[in-house]
Amino acid sequence: MIQILNALLVLAVLICAGWVYSLEHESRVLDKRTAAIQKSIEDEREAIRLLQAEWGHLNSPARLETLARNHLELAPTDVTNVLRPSQIAEKVPALEGRRVAGGGDPISDILTGKIDPTAAAVGGEAPADPIASMLKGLQ
Repeated sequence: MIQILNALLVLAVLICAGWVYSLEHESRVLDKRTAAIQKSIEDEREAIRLLQAEWGHLNSPARLETLARNHLELAPTDVTNVLRPSQIAEKVPALEGRRVAGGGDPISDILTGKIDPTAAAVGGEAPADPIASMLKGLQ
């Protein structure tokens, strides 16, 4: 009877030892995985810091001002180029003959494709590019 009990206890110890070994192995695998994830997070944080530094450099006002002066032909707005809302209707080209039934804004109609700005107007010829002629009228 004691030999059977000893055999069962030895078997139980071996089973527990195997179970503890498997837990230890699983723990090491998870530790390696955690370390890899933490390294990946640190790499991403470093990349974010570098990108933020680059973004700060690229958007620095002094750099943008230099680029604007070198590559853009900008000039201050002249007072004669500013219109009151009541004057806008005077500057829009006459597109009445080409409007879709129901009316609407001629610029909106051109942009949405409801009318063809290069087609001839009813009762006369339309300018080749009504937007360009409108902009010339504003200058």
